[in-house]
Amino acid sequence: MSEHVIDSSEPYHPEKLDKKEYVGAAAYFEMDLRTGVILEVEDFPEMRKPSYKIHVDFGPVIGKLWSSAQITNYSRAQLIGRTVVGAVNLG
Repeated sequence: MSEHVIDSSEPYHPEKLDKKEYVGAAAYFEMDLRTGVILEVEDFPEMRKPSYKIHVDFGPVIGKLWSSAQITNYSRAQLIGRTVVGAVNLG
């Protein structure tokens, strides 16, 4: 797939980009979606857009995982203890 680069010298035309492959319902149903509780929230300054690193407890089967989220419209303190949904088998 080609890299998505926007040439600011001309109007943006998404129809000029290569089309992505169709992903059917079967791929969607293969996702393992789990609920978890946010335990820790850290700033993630390495990201281009404002983001947090979040440590989520998905329970005894999956355990605790780190992820990132662009949800900086909430304070770090507001996120602690919140329930989230995560796709835990994406890679």
